[in-house]
Amino acid sequence: MSLKKFLSASSIVANPDFSELLRQNSLADFDSFYSLPTGEVVKRVRKDRFTSRVTLRLDDNDFEAYIKRSQYSILADIWKTVRKFTRQRSSFLNEFNALVLLERSDVPTITPIAAGIKRAGLIRRSFILTASLGETLKLADWVPQNLASKDPAIQKRKRAIIDSLAQITRKMHRIGVNHRDFYLTHIHLKKDEAPQPALFIIDLNRADIRKKVPLRWLVKDIAALNFSAPASAFSRTDRMRFLKAYLGVRKLTGKEKRFIRMVIRKSGEIAHHAPRAIKRDREFMARVNEAPRRQAWW
Repeated sequence: MSLKKFLSASSIVANPDFSELLRQNSLADFDSFYSLPTGEVVKRVRKDRFTSRVTLRLDDNDFEAYIKRSQYSILADIWKTVRKFTRQRSSFLNEFNALVLLERSDVPTITPIAAGIKRAGLIRRSFILTASLGETLKLADWVPQNLASKDPAIQKRKRAIIDSLAQITRKMHRIGVNHRDFYLTHIHLKKDEAPQPALFIIDLNRADIRKKVPLRWLVKDIAALNFSAPASAFSRTDRMRFLKAYLGVRKLTGKEKRFIRMVIRKSGEIAHHAPRAIKRDREFMARVNEAPRRQAWW
């Protein structure tokens, strides 16, 4: 690759099912996606990485979608990789690929529309555009208020959610994908009164994709779920129900018991580090929110 091409290069991937949507909204290159008017900002991870709601048009109807945009330094990315000794996922192309794989394998998730990356010197910009799921709730927000009761109807609903979550987690791991941020906040529940809960896995930006997920990362995903599941709603029996469904066994053997001990140990490590990480993120976002407002950089 020539130096000129390296200093200014872009790549776009698009879901062919949305070709007409993209055509009607004149979305054909990186800049056209990246310059989409920003609607409500629904999530801000860092100063230059956030998710916003956008409204597109399709056959004279509104089409709700979400776009993540990120800007980062290649040098900073390299430093984080060396310091944390783990590969950084700063491009949303990785998330697009993970979402495509999950959809093809019938793992419920958000539908990817397009993603791209553009390099300019040592700065990279990246985006991913996804279709809206409609009205959903984060399990992290919904569970404490709705599953803590001992009412038989609530307990039945909870068991259905546990079984559903165990099955989609098992399927995700079996097709070679581990999430790396598999907390209840990244599991959404469809807001309806359907008998069976409709759960969706979201935010796969850091996901790994390979033929087989190593044991270490299986443990980390399950431990993250275990840590984020509140004790007020999920008992030890509930957690064991999940693990047996996830492992596909009725009775635990020595192998499954060793796996569970690893999950418990990793859950403790996450609990030890979580307060410091939460404090760091809150302090960072407080500084961002206190900074003077300026023209959007995109």
